[in-house]
Amino acid sequence: MLLTDLADACRKSGLPVVEVDGWRSRGHGELAGVNTIVCHHTATSAKALGDYPSLGIVRDGRPDLSGPLSQLGLGRNGTVYVIAAGVAFHAGATFLPRQDNWHAIGIEAEADGLSAWPAAQMAAYVRLVAALRDHYGIPLSNVQGHKEIATPLGRKVDPNFDMTDFRRRVSNVGAEASVREKIRVALADKAKVSARLERLRARLAALRS
Repeated sequence: MLLTDLADACRKSGLPVVEVDGWRSRGHGELAGVNTIVCHHTATSAKALGDYPSLGIVRDGRPDLSGPLSQLGLGRNGTVYVIAAGVAFHAGATFLPRQDNWHAIGIEAEADGLSAWPAAQMAAYVRLVAALRDHYGIPLSNVQGHKEIATPLGRKVDPNFDMTDFRRRVSNVGAEASVREKIRVALADKAKVSARLERLRARLAALRS
């Protein structure tokens, strides 16, 4: 399958989304499924200028590996870059088939892998993954870091943050959305009751006049 709905899925996060030219037909063939979300960081120097200086490499590849190298990019300011709808070479050898390039969406976030993550970018990473997980019906346990899926263990170190805490934050986004929806429904019901009471009071007043 080609994930031609990927930009729409990303927009559900509320983050700014940039559709990179040609993304709908870019990829190394079609995915076999969408079972996992794999989090990465680019390891590009912090001195590189711009919001997403790694775009050219992630889109086009490097001498030893042809692009695209992930379906999505995440800029320093929280902008999402939609790069490819098809297979991207981001995972390499994995422990399970559901984690490989044909079954996983890869996100390459702009970070050098050494510096602390800006709070705004980390919050955007959480929101993006939560939106993708909801859109594609991906279990929380299948939100994983490259360092968790790459075999042999220790082959990769990205992303350089704690994935257990990251998954907790992703889960909280869904829980918060559920609570907000319940509040919205409750307020709507309250408004309906109030309107009905006003109509009844008006009718009673009319009967008394």
